[in-house]
Amino acid sequence: MAEATDETAEGIRRALDAAEAANEAAQDIANLSAAHREFAEAVMRGQRRNSLFAAGAAAGAAVALALGGLVYFRSVSDLRIAAAVQSEAAKLLVEELTQMDGIGDAVAEQQARMRDDTLALLEKVKDEIRRAAAGDAPEEDPMSAQVANEIREGVKADLEGIRDEILAALAEMQVSGAAGSTAELTGAVAELKALVERTRTIDSPAPKPAPATAPTSARPQKPKPKPAPEPDPFAYP
Repeated sequence: MAEATDETAEGIRRALDAAEAANEAAQDIANLSAAHREFAEAVMRGQRRNSLFAAGAAAGAAVALALGGLVYFRSVSDLRIAAAVQSEAAKLLVEELTQMDGIGDAVAEQQARMRDDTLALLEKVKDEIRRAAAGDAPEEDPMSAQVANEIREGVKADLEGIRDEILAALAEMQVSGAAGSTAELTGAVAELKALVERTRTIDSPAPKPAPATAPTSARPQKPKPKPAPEPDPFAYP
């Protein structure tokens, strides 16, 4: 009887131990399930956060790509405009250089022609002066001779001054190639021609008066000296 009681007590104890072990296992399983649930929720939260980050990164990449495309196309457009402007500038530069070459040739030709005209005119002036110096002058009173000499000296001084002005103008045109000195040089040449005519008038011998038939014949009047031309303020110094 006692043995049966001991076996029963042992069975009850074992049953209680098994129930306690089952409860502990159930508790462990519940804890494991809760931990698994928390882990799954954390993973879902991380996935959602990563999805948001990925969407933001994709949107930023799209915006950066769009801005980069705009900058690229704008740069290409600016480069095309700059290339067109450079092409037009080069074309205009070539045209200007061509025109400058033509102007330089025309100026050189005009300088050569005016130089030849000036040299010929100077030779003519020298011939006139030599002819006037070598010619036999008619007898006249000392006052008329003195006046004529003074006029001749003044004309020579004017001729030398105009010659210096012409040479200076030619040198200036050769150095600078400016077309503004052409008018001054033309005026100087015209003035030189006028002085040559005056030299011819002064140096030409006056016709001898007819022999007087009566003592009351009037003496020829003395030629009045012509005033020296005023300096041209617009002439090349």
